[in-house]
Amino acid sequence: MVIARDQQGEDYHVVAVLGDGALTGGMAFEALNHMGSLGRDIVVILNDNEMSITSNVGALSDYLGRIRSDSRLYKARKDLSTLIRRIPLIGNPLGRVAHNMKSRLTRMLPGQLFEELGFTYFGPFDGHNIAQLQKAIRDALRRQGPVLLHVYTQKGRGHAQAEEEPHRYHGVGALRLVPKTGVMSYSKVFGHTAVQLARENPKVVAITAAMRDGTGLGSFAKEFSDRFFDVGIAEQHALTLAAGMAKDGLRPIVAIYSTFLQRAYDQLIHDIALQNLPVILAIDRAGVVGDDGPTHHGVFDISFLRAVPNLNVLAPSSGPELSAMLRWALKQDGPVAIRYPRADTVPYNGRVELDWQGPIPALELKAGRDCVIFAVGPLVETALQAARALEPEISCGVVDIRSLKPLDHELLLRVARFTGCVITLEDNVLAGGFGSSILELLSAEQGIKVERIGYPDRFIPQGSIAQLHQEYGLTAENIVCTVRRVLSQEAVPLRVSQDYP
Repeated sequence: MVIARDQQGEDYHVVAVLGDGALTGGMAFEALNHMGSLGRDIVVILNDNEMSITSNVGALSDYLGRIRSDSRLYKARKDLSTLIRRIPLIGNPLGRVAHNMKSRLTRMLPGQLFEELGFTYFGPFDGHNIAQLQKAIRDALRRQGPVLLHVYTQKGRGHAQAEEEPHRYHGVGALRLVPKTGVMSYSKVFGHTAVQLARENPKVVAITAAMRDGTGLGSFAKEFSDRFFDVGIAEQHALTLAAGMAKDGLRPIVAIYSTFLQRAYDQLIHDIALQNLPVILAIDRAGVVGDDGPTHHGVFDISFLRAVPNLNVLAPSSGPELSAMLRWALKQDGPVAIRYPRADTVPYNGRVELDWQGPIPALELKAGRDCVIFAVGPLVETALQAARALEPEISCGVVDIRSLKPLDHELLLRVARFTGCVITLEDNVLAGGFGSSILELLSAEQGIKVERIGYPDRFIPQGSIAQLHQEYGLTAENIVCTVRRVLSQEAVPLRVSQDYP
């Protein structure tokens, strides 16, 4: 924006607000480094509340904490700056001594890291002192060149519960007056299993990017503090860190939200998959996530993970399947990605043991004569509800896919050929998703009808998970209607481009 303003000869202020949690990510420093070298007019307000989702980590957080902890530093900085400016260099017989003294004194100033990047540093200021903050912003706007305004605040200020537990109130929803009991979320099942695996295998380590509690790793961090690594909001570093650990003999598990894995796609391909390293990716919040909205929906991961060689991609439909998949992944010599939603688990409804020696097979939960639903993850339960609702009018089978890559070709081909009608159900975009892999699998088959149910080629808006499933047809009622409609149609040749824009 600064470059666009100057390029077009316009005159207005550009103010960027940057959270201290974001400073652990490379893009923040890339931009600061670039802007400082350009020397153009911009004000960056660093909102420093010691938190991202949970408490910030790392040397930079400690650095900001030292600045923030002593309010006398701001006055000392002003006094020291005045002293430095009064040291004459030109004409001073001890010019070199004076120059060295000035350089050393400058390095003592708080915020010098930002000064070295080319910014004029102001602060730290109390962000809840509105009058002081307004004056500081006005002063910063009057300065020329890049200015960084360091403001410290309290996360959750004004809400007593949020002040006491800021990590729990990072996103505030409706208050649940009666908590659920006896049900575990996928995240808790993951965290519980990770602890068990770490107890059994001293090489197991866990990595997360500022999502310790959200991913269920709180217990792991307490019991295995020396084997738990929170790298802050730095997903790219998290995956390359895991690659390095795996290369030298450890067994890293990276817990990461689906939407944030997108940031580390290059590292997944080049640092993990290309070297075929045994890294486990525990991909939380796969599918729509509710009130967090379009930025947090994890509806692209099947599409972009399918394209990566050497990578196994799994989707459990229950808590026991998730635990079993984690144990299976730990036995593999290459990378494994396990995607699961922000939801409570259901009891295991399969008919075979969850102990696989080779590739994980698909599981035919219900046989059918007229049609079969290939379902991914927790949508298996939705598929079973639809299949039961269709009886006795239509005999509809249900298959729990479990392994998205590689597919269980033998079982899927056999069932598709027998019924002649396949419905795919996934909590992912249709473009390049699981349904696309079934179209590819059946591309040489004749007379098999295929209908895909998933998200269209658009960004999914904010809404509860139930609302969004209803809106986009990921419900038992819509599946029933879809099966009836497809069975009433003539069979047509399969087209990979079906439903694509």
